[in-house]
Amino acid sequence: MAKDHWLLFADGRIVRAKCIAWDGGRDLALLRIVAAQVRSGDATVNTLVGITTPSFPTVGLSEGPPKRNAALNCIGHPGSEDLEVDKAGVATGYDVLHTSEGRYRGLATGQDVHDNSEIGALKHDCWTYWGHSGAPLIDEHGMLVGLHSSWDDETGMRRGVAWEAVNAFLDEHGV
Repeated sequence: MAKDHWLLFADGRIVRAKCIAWDGGRDLALLRIVAAQVRSGDATVNTLVGITTPSFPTVGLSEGPPKRNAALNCIGHPGSEDLEVDKAGVATGYDVLHTSEGRYRGLATGQDVHDNSEIGALKHDCWTYWGHSGAPLIDEHGMLVGLHSSWDDETGMRRGVAWEAVNAFLDEHGV
């Protein structure tokens, strides 16, 4: 579980993180940033230094799940290659980060909210594309209410990891 993961922030900073918790059933992982490029004025120094105090943008978890039809924003990376065409290497033209608006459409009937191993229980209709997996779903107060994970091929509904699963996972790991 302590394998290094390399992350690239939107501002171009590269960070090294270690996985400190993982739950395959919920489709969630918790990473700790352990090193990052140093920023000196407007220049990024190509040296990684250990991190003792976090100085990265974060979003807090909302106090409760969203109400049905609540407004949502999804912020994600839609991917640079079009995976819906027959020819490989066709560019999508999408920006590195894309924000879309939509609504929370409730939880899938009869699905365990903590089992996201196949398809997420949370339903939403924000626009997403290949690469959006793990993208935060943010409410109108700027708080996290879930994470995008997939879509339902039968209905076209976007799916995600619900607030209930995220909250329980964080509680279990003392966050």
